Amino acid sequence: MEKDFRILYIEDDRGDVDLLQYAINMIPGNRCHLSVIEDGEKAMTFIEQRDKNPQESPNLILLDLNLPRVHGRDVLLKLKGSAELCRIPVIVLTTSARQEDVDFCYEAGANAYIKKAIGFKEYQETVRRLIDFWAGTAVLPSPLRTSNPR
Repeated sequence: MEKDFRILYIEDDRGDVDLLQYAINMIPGNRCHLSVIEDGEKAMTFIEQRDKNPQESPNLILLDLNLPRVHGRDVLLKLKGSAELCRIPVIVLTTSARQEDVDFCYEAGANAYIKKAIGFKEYQETVRRLIDFWAGTAVLPSPLRTSNPR
């Protein structure tokens, strides 16, 4: 990873946030910067603010579904409905394995759906692969829409 990579984690469980940060820190040479929003209502406010200033947007968003105040499904719809933020990859990272959640998230525009691993080693490997792909392999668009693709 050559440049700084900004990850936004929308998650209300502080233990999950700490676990993700620890797993990221274990990746050799990582240059990831993790920001956290701890509930759906604050995520909605973030989206509205970023629509006005997309240059400060994250490169990747990790989203839990089970959020207080506003459900993660609604946050996903708002993200993917945003003219400026819809291009940012959104990975749903949640405990839910319900097929209706999986189907809903893909239909709403999620780029991937990952069920949180139970064991730390498995979780750490999942995070390493996730960062490897999105920060190292994938070519990402700029968050700012510069032209109309139609």
